[in-house]
Amino acid sequence: MILKQNNFSRSLANDKKMGAYYTDTHMAERMGHLFYFPKEEVSILEPSCGDMKALESLLRQTENNAKEHISTKIFGVEINENTYAALREEKNYNLLNADFLTGVKISHNSFGFCFSNPPYGTDENGVRLEQKFLEKLYPYLKKDAPLCIVVPFYLLQNERFLKSYLSRFVPKGIYRFDDEIYAQFQQIVLVGTKRSSIGFLKSKYEDFFQIKKEDIPYLPHEDLGEKKIAAIASEEDKIEYFTTLVFNKEEAAKHLKDSPLNDRLSNFFVPAYTGSVIGRPPVPLKKDFLYLLAVSGGGQGKAGSEENRDLHLQRGVAKVITDSVKEDGIIKERSSTKMSLTIIENDGMITELS
Repeated sequence: MILKQNNFSRSLANDKKMGAYYTDTHMAERMGHLFYFPKEEVSILEPSCGDMKALESLLRQTENNAKEHISTKIFGVEINENTYAALREEKNYNLLNADFLTGVKISHNSFGFCFSNPPYGTDENGVRLEQKFLEKLYPYLKKDAPLCIVVPFYLLQNERFLKSYLSRFVPKGIYRFDDEIYAQFQQIVLVGTKRSSIGFLKSKYEDFFQIKKEDIPYLPHEDLGEKKIAAIASEEDKIEYFTTLVFNKEEAAKHLKDSPLNDRLSNFFVPAYTGSVIGRPPVPLKKDFLYLLAVSGGGQGKAGSEENRDLHLQRGVAKVITDSVKEDGIIKERSSTKMSLTIIENDGMITELS
C-alpha cells in the first residue's frame, strides 16, 4: 500500500483523509509462482492489508500451481476504518482496525508466511516506514517463514533499511514489476526467510547495495518449480494474541454474539427492557394493569434513557401468600398474590413498591 503523503499518520481519524494505492493484482498473482504451501494449515500475516486483493491473488495462483486446496488462515491489520469495515463485511478473516506499528498485540513466532506492501515514506524522525514495518513484523513470524515484501527500488540504496532487512531475513530472491507499472512507484519484491537471530554478513550487504534495476529480473510468469520457497506450517489455534491495544467494546460485542461464550455469559447481563416490544394493548392500560405488567416481567429490565436522565432498573416479583381463617366452625385456607416492584434509579436510590 502506498500513501499519498510522506508522513505516516498513526491516527485513525487522520488516516481517513489519506488515499491509498494497493498492489497491482496481476503482479501479486505472479508472486504466487514463488511459493508453495504444505498440506498443513498455514497462518498468514498481512500487516497493511487494504482490500486484501493482492494477497488473495497471490494465494490463488499458488493454489492453482499446487493443483490442490491449500489450507490458510489470514490475519490482517488495516488502519483505515472504512476499508476495514468493508473487508469485514465481505470476508471471514481475522481482522484488526488499528495502526500496526503502535496499536496491536500479536503472539510471537506464530505465523508461517507474511505478505506486506507497507506504507512508503518516513516518520517524523526520518526513519523509513518500510523499515519500521519490517522490524515490527519480524518477531511474529516463525523461524524460516517467508516474507514477501513490496518496496520501492531506491530502498536498496538506503543503508538503514537494507541492514535492517538483511539482519532479520535470509535473502532468497529479488524481482521487479513490469516496466509500465514499475514506472509509477519503482516497486520491487524482496523475498526472504526469517533468521533465527539478528545478524548478517557484510559481504551480503555490499552485494545488495550495488544492485542496479537492470540486474533485477521481472516477476516470473510461470511456476518456479523446485526453486519455490516453502511456507511454514502454523496453526491458527496456537495464536494466543491477535488483538488491538485499545479495547473496542463495539467490536467485542460483535465477536461475543457469535461466540459459544455468549450463552454462558447471558446470566451476567440485564435483559433489555421489553416494554417497547409487547405491542399496543387493545385498550389503554390503567394503573393497576401497568403494575401487573411490570411485575409479571413485561416491563422488567432497564427502563428510561440516559438522554432523558431517567434511566433506571426495575425488577418485579409475585409471591403467593396463604393464610387460614375460621368461619362457622370451618377452617378455610385463603391465598392471595403479593406483588412487589423494586426500582433502582440512576443515582443509586432504591424504591420498593408492594
